[in-house]
Amino acid sequence: MTKRINAPCERASREIIPVVKNLIANNLYAKGYTYKQIGEILGVSATEINYLIRGLRGTNELRDILKKDKEFTELVESYVTSGEEFLSLCPLCSYVRRKVLNWSIICPYDI
Repeated sequence: MTKRINAPCERASREIIPVVKNLIANNLYAKGYTYKQIGEILGVSATEINYLIRGLRGTNELRDILKKDKEFTELVESYVTSGEEFLSLCPLCSYVRRKVLNWSIICPYDI
């Protein structure tokens, strides 16, 4: 067995977060937000929002699974409509890792 030492965030930042940001960006865009406004909310450039909305980040397979997951889409909607100034993506990532992908990696934010 090969020993691995890393944070769950490393894998999630490549495989999950781009898809989560895609779904949030598309939700905001559908509500009339501009690329610039969405970029400010997600902390990325308008160019990156363009890539996210066009589906050029993350996998289509995971995106399709999450779009069909009612509980997850409700979580995304609650983020988009929240009046909070700051919301962490960690609970959304945790949901995907534990309840959708069934990863065994443990994270302090697991729900």
